[in-house]
Amino acid sequence: MDCAGAIQQLFDAVARACDPAALVGAAVGGHRGPLRGVAVGKAAAGMVAGVRRALGPDGWRGPIIVPKGVPGVPAPTDAAPVIVAGHPFPDEDSLRAGRAAGASFDAPPGEGALTLLLSGGASALMVDPVPGLTLEDYRAVVTALLRGGATIHQLNTVRKHLDRVKGGRLAARAHAANTGVSVGVLVISDVPGDDLSVIGSGPCAPDPTTSQEAIEAMGGMGDGAALERARAVVRSAGAETPKPADPCFGRVTHAVLASNGTAVAAAAGFLRSAGFAVVESRRDVQGPAAEIGRELARAAWDLRPSDRRLALLWGGESTVDVRGTIAPGFGGRNQELALAAAAELDWLAERSGADAPVRRRITIASFGTDGVDGLAPPGESPVAGALVHAGTRRGALAAGLDPAAALASHDSYGFFAALERLNPEAGCPLRTGPTGTNVNDLSVALVEPA
Repeated sequence: MDCAGAIQQLFDAVARACDPAALVGAAVGGHRGPLRGVAVGKAAAGMVAGVRRALGPDGWRGPIIVPKGVPGVPAPTDAAPVIVAGHPFPDEDSLRAGRAAGASFDAPPGEGALTLLLSGGASALMVDPVPGLTLEDYRAVVTALLRGGATIHQLNTVRKHLDRVKGGRLAARAHAANTGVSVGVLVISDVPGDDLSVIGSGPCAPDPTTSQEAIEAMGGMGDGAALERARAVVRSAGAETPKPADPCFGRVTHAVLASNGTAVAAAAGFLRSAGFAVVESRRDVQGPAAEIGRELARAAWDLRPSDRRLALLWGGESTVDVRGTIAPGFGGRNQELALAAAAELDWLAERSGADAPVRRRITIASFGTDGVDGLAPPGESPVAGALVHAGTRRGALAAGLDPAAALASHDSYGFFAALERLNPEAGCPLRTGPTGTNVNDLSVALVEPA
């Protein structure tokens, strides 16, 4: 099996293990009657499909909020309208979705039970800015944070203090409407560590973050008018989110059905079945994508003395900081991680002798489990990530491409697209299409005999 084929099969194994329909169907199989509430996120369509498999075609009642392009979106009904909203930047449909979600929790059913089917992407897909902010303000703040390299925790800390459906406020609204309401939250986690207050910006989870932390997270992101208004709103009285002791959480339960740990375990199982010894598996990797890529390349390089087929698995979520970049290009954190890894492998080979990569084949791939890694140029399809080898950088230079310039301008998508056209063997983007789930990213390094 060639490396590209192995990575594709690994990706498929991860997708099966994290299939939202199967996971939710198993979780609700013993429930009587339909579930009512809100389904939101990249896995929302699959999660609702799981409910309907277990409880019948009328088993779900409530808005289904999904991003554009996800597979398996159900046909809307009067009881279960579908809202296709913006991601990663919220749009007017995200605002409509946020208000629909709030309305669902403002008027709980008579039997006092609500369900939230929650998965990655929910933070952008449903928004309802607090008084004093417009959707345009909200979008400008999110854009500044994303382009500024904010971590997911920083980004969601700000979102929770600017939104009426985040930071536990959805649970607070249900409690205010009916103090006896119970809320069950089924979660496909896209957050390293599975922090319930961060997944989807914690619509029904206590928020341990403070207004001051939100202000500090926005502090280094510029002085635009929208940021100034956002900071002023957060400073105002009443802008604080409900904390762990708030009685609104007394009848709220959460169950995490899949996470990055699920993906890592599935990938490890596949690799072992394919004859690789997995020498390290992690699910806590966070930080700048390029630095992580270089670190992974060095770790793979150090495995060359062994004569066995070895693998490294790193799960988590990296970041890309484009502040100070003139006209940043396209791509995402996984493509940037792979590009930096390729450059590091080539540097290590040059330092060690020209024949070093020939004696041991090293392949590194990094991908988002949702099948979408960052932004693609207009008219182009997004990719899940990229695959590189020891020798990718040399192949690119020979083809007239400049990997260092692509890294400096954060144009990993343009680099890999051009490289694929000129020299398909040197490295390639990973195209899977949207998967309908999201459990963070996975980076894989394979070290084999040449």
